[in-house]
Amino acid sequence: MATTSTTTNELKIGLLVAASIGALGWLSVQSGSFGLGTSTTAMRDLSAVFSDVNGITAGSKVKMAGVEIGEVEAVKLQPNGTAILEIAVRKN
Repeated sequence: MATTSTTTNELKIGLLVAASIGALGWLSVQSGSFGLGTSTTAMRDLSAVFSDVNGITAGSKVKMAGVEIGEVEAVKLQPNGTAILEIAVRKN
């Protein structure tokens, strides 16, 4: 009879571990860590003027609070020393 009780406890623990792994995977995808689903996400095109864009190139990731929300589409340098960044960010 002890075998049935042990098997039941092992099954409960196994289901708990599987549910935990599934929840962590879902949270990772939702946080944007893996970038899944970004190709079908509606994007909004924006432009911004900056005085210093050192190290930023087309294709650089745009992040807010550590979460990737888009990428730099183009960097256009202006005669007055500023730069216009054209970026695409998720609408949501």
